[in-house]
Amino acid sequence: MISELGENYKFGIKASREIKRLRGQASVLAAEKLSAEESHAQQLAQLRESSDGHLSAQLATEEKLSAAEEEIRSLKELLSTSQESFTARLEAKRVAEEAKEKAEHEAADLRNQLSSRDLIFDNLKAVLEAELVDRFKRPPAYDALLLREFEKGMRQAKKFFAMKDHSNEKALRRFDKSLQQHMASGGSFSGSGAEPDLGPVAGRDYKPFMPMEDEEVIWPSDEEIEDEEDSEGPPAAG
Repeated sequence: MISELGENYKFGIKASREIKRLRGQASVLAAEKLSAEESHAQQLAQLRESSDGHLSAQLATEEKLSAAEEEIRSLKELLSTSQESFTARLEAKRVAEEAKEKAEHEAADLRNQLSSRDLIFDNLKAVLEAELVDRFKRPPAYDALLLREFEKGMRQAKKFFAMKDHSNEKALRRFDKSLQQHMASGGSFSGSGAEPDLGPVAGRDYKPFMPMEDEEVIWPSDEEIEDEEDSEGPPAAG
């Protein structure tokens, strides 16, 4: 009996020691579990903070990207507007240069016309002044001769413009012959070296020499022209 009690006592002590050991291990495990849970909670909190930081950074990046895209769009619109404005300025400059060149050409033409007109007027003035002086010096017979030559020239002109179905060369030769005779007669009669007066005299009435509306001028035949040329002979030398 005593031995059984001793055995039971020893077993109880061992069991108590084992229970204490197990309780210590359980306490250690519980502490480790609590520490692990705390560490896990800390890591989870850190992960959440990191995730929030990444999310905030992503949102900020997206906002910056959107702002950059908006700025790029604005720059593209500004560039397009600038290109259109530059093209318009180039076109306006081209049109202005063309207008300037055209105006310069027109101004040059006008200057040339004015210069030519002034030259012609100066020459006419000199001729008229010379003729005016010459008319005071020459005798009345010279005016009568010029009037006869002018009458002859008017008749030749009437024949020239009224001819039909005849050679232009023959008509021009006849007209040139009359002009040469007029030049030769005027130059030889003046005797003063002045140029002969080939135009009508101001104040004279030349209506009798002009063709009437119903007047019909008959052009002579070829035989008559040849006979007249043979009878007149070669033109006089100037």
